[in-house]
Amino acid sequence: MTVTASTSDARSRPVQLWLVVWAGALAAVLAVFLLQDRLPWAVNYPASAIVPVADWVSALMNLIKSNFSWLTRSITAALGVPLDFALNLLAKNFKIGRGADMIILPRLSWVGVCIAAFLAGRAAGGWKLGALIGGCFLY
Repeated sequence: MTVTASTSDARSRPVQLWLVVWAGALAAVLAVFLLQDRLPWAVNYPASAIVPVADWVSALMNLIKSNFSWLTRSITAALGVPLDFALNLLAKNFKIGRGADMIILPRLSWVGVCIAAFLAGRAAGGWKLGALIGGCFLY
């Protein structure tokens, strides 16, 4: 063993700065907790120093609600179109037209959807990808 290696083992590790900071903060909190009867100014926060952030956030939300509801409703309507299409395709029947002239297209079979997903995966990446996608659709 060399002299350098033997002297490095004998030295103790220095105390890390973050450990001292956290220990000091913990000691300060413990001291204020134990002395809360003698230091009421450290325990009771003055009401005049409270920043009214809740009121500001409420005002901002009311502004957004009153001025941008058209935008959120438009986004909802745009996202609802593919959702309704998928729901009609997989769970309900398509109804085209109204009244006596209405044409009803039946929903797709889940077995057929799983087979189509397997075949699409197989065409895109081989048997492994097809099995993965087919298994996911079966799940």
